[in-house]
Order: sequence, then structure tokens, then C-alpha cells
Amino acid sequence: KAAYFFDYEMGDTVAQSAHADAHAHIEEWRKTWRSGERHTLTYRKTAGGILIDFNWGRDRQGTYSISGANALIYEFCIDTIRTPAQVAEHLRNTCDGLDPDIDDVRGAMNEFCRARLMLAEDDKYLSLALPSNPNW
Repeated sequence: KAAYFFDYEMGDTVAQSAHADAHAHIEEWRKTWRSGERHTLTYRKTAGGILIDFNWGRDRQGTYSISGANALIYEFCIDTIRTPAQVAEHLRNTCDGLDPDIDDVRGAMNEFCRARLMLAEDDKYLSLALPSNPNW
């Protein structure tokens, strides 16, 4: 509670123009959000795995069907970021007879990233879809 207002000019910073692409992307997102055509990414649990539904505009809609270990990988990364080693350990501990190679797990996670279903930074991954039937 010592100070509520600050007046400071920071030196040696990046020019405002360096952020132009980010600002344009944010404005496009805001425009879409205000329209009636909001983009969505949700997943549904099924008996055999998960279905990930994406709606990224009129021409970019569909569903990914994911089963087996890949479904378990995706679901394990829903609540918090995970490393491939953490995911592999989780699969070993929860699935009898499954002993996944960390590089195979990383490969599956990178495929999710390429499909824009997961986000990665510094070998840590987070699933992006929100549950549409969380009480399955």
C-alpha cells in the first residue's frame, strides 16, 4: 500500500512495432469473440477414448478420435503441464503391461501440438481442450 501510481520510462526496450503481429492477433480474437461465431475446442470422453471437437471458423471444424495410450496422454495433461517423463511414468503406474518410451510419448505430444490441440514450452505440455462432459 506504499504506492498506487508509478511514473517511469524504461530504457533499452523493444520498439512498439515489434508487437504489431501480437496486437493484430489479439484484435482478431476479440472480433471473433464478440461475433456469434466463437471458436471452441472441447473434448468428450467415450468408452474407447476421447473425441476432440474443434471449431476454428466455418471452414475449419471437425473431430479428432483418439484412443488407447494417446487418449490417456492427452487426458493426463488437461489439468496441469506435464513433461514426457511424467506422462510415461503415469502410464507405467496406471496401465498394466504398458512401458512407453519417453521419445514415443514426446512424439505423440508433439503431434497434438502440430494439430493445435496441445501447447508446449521447454518440454512441458498442456492439453488445450475443455471437457464437454466432465462427469462421464
